[in-house]
Amino acid sequence: MTWVVPFSGAALRGRWLPWLLPLLWAGPALSKPPEVALLATAPDGEVTELFFQRPGQAALSPAVASFRHEPGAVALGAVLPGARSVVAVAQLYPAREPSFASALVWLEPGRPPLFLADRVYHATRPLVTSRGRVFVSRGSPGQEPTLEQAQAGQLRVDALTVDEVDLASGKSRTVHSFAGYLTFLAGALGEELLVYRVRHGHADLVAVHADTGGLRVLVPSLPPFARDFAVDQESLSLLYTVLEPSSRAWVVERLGLISLERRRLAQSPRPALFPHPWPGGRLAYNPEASWGLFVGGLFRAPMGPGVDQLRGFSRDGSFAAAVHAVEGELVVPFALRTADGAALRLAVPEGKRIDVAGFVEAAR
Repeated sequence: MTWVVPFSGAALRGRWLPWLLPLLWAGPALSKPPEVALLATAPDGEVTELFFQRPGQAALSPAVASFRHEPGAVALGAVLPGARSVVAVAQLYPAREPSFASALVWLEPGRPPLFLADRVYHATRPLVTSRGRVFVSRGSPGQEPTLEQAQAGQLRVDALTVDEVDLASGKSRTVHSFAGYLTFLAGALGEELLVYRVRHGHADLVAVHADTGGLRVLVPSLPPFARDFAVDQESLSLLYTVLEPSSRAWVVERLGLISLERRRLAQSPRPALFPHPWPGGRLAYNPEASWGLFVGGLFRAPMGPGVDQLRGFSRDGSFAAAVHAVEGELVVPFALRTADGAALRLAVPEGKRIDVAGFVEAAR
C-alpha cells in the first residue's frame, strides 16, 4: 500500500497528525531485539550450556552447545562479532589453588567444544575486540612469600601475561608480560589493550599495542581496588570504579584515553556502582546498592530494587543486555530498550547461574 500525505502544515495538524503519530512512535516499540547469548551453569554443576535467547520470548530456546568443567566452576563468556559463537573461560582442571587452572573454550552450535588455551587466570572474561581478536590473561604461580614478606603484606608474585589466541590455528602469542598480582584486561580501543596491573604497593593502568607490544602509561598510580571497567567508544574514554583512600568512598571516574584527563562523576559508600556508557553521552550506574540502574533523564530501576550490570549493546544501539541481582538470589538476565529503558526479561533454565555473553548478530 502506498501512503500519499498532503505536505502542508494545515493538513498535517488537522487530518493526518492523529493518524501519523501512532505510526511514528510505534517504530522503536516494534523493533525486534537480537538474540542474547547466555551461559547457564548449576551452582555445583560440571556442565555449562550455551543458549541463544530472544528478549521477551516466554519459552526457553534449546541449548546449542555445552562443555564440561570442574564442579561449581564460574563460566564467563564473550560473543564473537558477526558470528553465532562464544568464547568462554572456566576452570577445567582440579587444583587446590585455582589461579591458573582455567582454560579458554570456543562454543559454536553443531560442533563439539574446542579448547584453545590453558593457564588462564581464574574467573576472568576473555576480551574480544570489534575485529574478533581474542585476548586472555594467563600466568604461572611464583614462589610463596616468606613469613617476613607475608607479615609485611606481600603476596605471591606470579609470572603474568596477556596473550592473543588465534582461533584459526589455536596458537597463542604473548603481547605483554608482568610480574605481580594481576593483569586485568579492562577493555580495548582500536589496537590498544587497556590493562590494569597490580603488584605489591602499586597499581597502574596502561595501554598495550596488540601488534607491537608498545606500552603507553594511562594512569601511573591507582589504588589497588579499581573495578568494573567499561570503554566508551563514543567519547574515547574509560569508566571505572575505584576506592578513594582519603574519603573511603567508592568513586566513578572517567579517564580520557587520549587526553588522559580524569573526571570524578559519582560516589557511593558501596562498590556496586557498575558504571557503563549509555548512548548519547549519558552515564548508566547504580547510585546505591539496592536502587537499581539509573540513567539521568531516561529511567531508574527498570527491574525494581537490586543492582543492575550492563553487558553491552546491540550493533545498532537500540538494546542493551544486562543482569539484575538481588542479594541471596540468582541473577536475572534482561534486555533494555535504550530509547526509554523498557525492560524485557530473558527466559532461562530454572536454578542455574547465568552469564550474559552479549548479543548474537549476523555479519553485515
